[in-house]
Amino acid sequence: YIFSLSGRIDASNKFGVHTNDKKTALWSTSLGWHISEENFYPLSWLTYLKLRASIGYNGNVDNTMSSQLVAAINNSPNRYKEISISVISPQNDWLRWEKVGMFNVGIDFGTKRKKIEGSIEFYKKFANHLIGESNPDPTGIYVPHKSNTAKLGAHGFDLNFSAVLLSQPKKRREWRIDITASHNVDRVRKYDRPNDEARAYTDVSNYAIRAGWPVQSIVGYRDA
Repeated sequence: YIFSLSGRIDASNKFGVHTNDKKTALWSTSLGWHISEENFYPLSWLTYLKLRASIGYNGNVDNTMSSQLVAAINNSPNRYKEISISVISPQNDWLRWEKVGMFNVGIDFGTKRKKIEGSIEFYKKFANHLIGESNPDPTGIYVPHKSNTAKLGAHGFDLNFSAVLLSQPKKRREWRIDITASHNVDRVRKYDRPNDEARAYTDVSNYAIRAGWPVQSIVGYRDA
């Protein structure tokens, strides 16, 4: 049996004072079971069989974001012949870490001398507090800005298979076939500021973000 556990605490002063999230605990744990080493294991032709699972969380920091008010000075005078300041990002006391979690379970297998070997892995990913466009405060004068407005989920599988078709040790020659396959399905679970303009969903140079849709969805008008 194999068991591992790791963790750390990261901190950043980029985040708001009200989130209590300047520090966050990031961790991961995994468990492995070598089934082929058990006394009751019956498959003599499959000499290696391992079951494994893991789960963990990571945190991301967007270095372009700040919980403080960010503004830029306009060097050119306005129509009142005065120097003005443009707000780039308003103060955000609730800015916090992006948290990304991953759970996976897999099986590794192999025959004697690794003539055939491979793995099958299923995974599920969940991301919370992702940075995205946020609606402006209706009581203020700020333009739309970025904040922790989005959630994302994904799941899928990875398949790896390898087999030796011909082995000639004396000639140092080996013919091997390798097969890989993967499948991924993702969905936007939450997004506070979807773009309601039709062109945002049909412009191939951009992609639409909307809750319930896959990431980077592209749609088109129905033909007559």
